[in-house]
Amino acid sequence: MPNTSQGGAVIFGISSTSGTNPTLQIYKPDGSDFLTAYVSPNISGVSVQHAVRSEPIIGDAGDPVAIIGNGDYLEATFECIPFGTTTANARKSAMLPPTGSSVVTTGFDIIPQGPFADGFNVNAGGAAPETSRWLYFGGGSIKISSDGKATVSLPLKRYPKIVGGVAIVD
Repeated sequence: MPNTSQGGAVIFGISSTSGTNPTLQIYKPDGSDFLTAYVSPNISGVSVQHAVRSEPIIGDAGDPVAIIGNGDYLEATFECIPFGTTTANARKSAMLPPTGSSVVTTGFDIIPQGPFADGFNVNAGGAAPETSRWLYFGGGSIKISSDGKATVSLPLKRYPKIVGGVAIVD
């Protein structure tokens, strides 16, 4: 969904930079390749929220008098359409990754979000926070409608000081 205009105003949509389609590359918790499945236009939507953990300080009268904020991060949900050149490949692209997987996103428009100069893309070079990957902690879902169309919902979090993957301890 490229940027379009209506009456002289630009309507923003999922688009790419430098002619590169937006892509999600998913890695297992051990760092090995899991799936390169979601490439625009198969990314049907994304929602991003800027989040900060906060804790109120309660005064003598029981009312909050201050708030301590920490843990600045982004939360996103990528909506993707499973696809493949064969039925088996399409089914593979509908799989949810293992908990603790990391995701490298590329090709999205560069838009600052919270602590990130580029909130959507994970840069391969440089330093944190721009090299910080999106992390999957579970909670994804697959929706299949009565007409046979499927959508994968992939909730991810991105922390500015965590690069690479994370360890999941049972």
